[in-house]
Amino acid sequence: MSAWIERWQAWGRVGLSDRPRSGRPAIFTADEQQQVYAALDDSPKDVKQVVEAMAQKTGKRVRTKTIKRFLKKSHLWKRIKKAPAQTPDPYRYTRGQEMIARLQARENRGECDLGYFDGAGFGFEPSLPYAWQPIGSSMTVPTARHRRRLHV
Repeated sequence: MSAWIERWQAWGRVGLSDRPRSGRPAIFTADEQQQVYAALDDSPKDVKQVVEAMAQKTGKRVRTKTIKRFLKKSHLWKRIKKAPAQTPDPYRYTRGQEMIARLQARENRGECDLGYFDGAGFGFEPSLPYAWQPIGSSMTVPTARHRRRLHV
């Protein structure tokens, strides 16, 4: 903290800006970095394919670890959200909500006990719960149809 105050007193506002730091220079130029991001958007799962594509385009050979660093800057490894394949019928949806509200009111009056259950079953379609997704967006897959489930 005192170094900042000393730089302010000696140089003013200019003294507070970052100075060039040591380190290895970037492998790709800004334009080539955009090409890397475009290649990652095309195939975020196959990092080796991106390495090969960049070697052909730029003539620069990099390791997969370098491309993974680019991937981590622009994408997140997160769970895929499941969304309904189609929107529910508004009439049936509101009717179901009204029925639940009536049952909850009966339970509050002590007329009945209301229990909530989750149907267990196996889906015949494989699940891909995680994937690389661009930062700020979410990938969704349609949920499996219930008639294609085997309930146990």
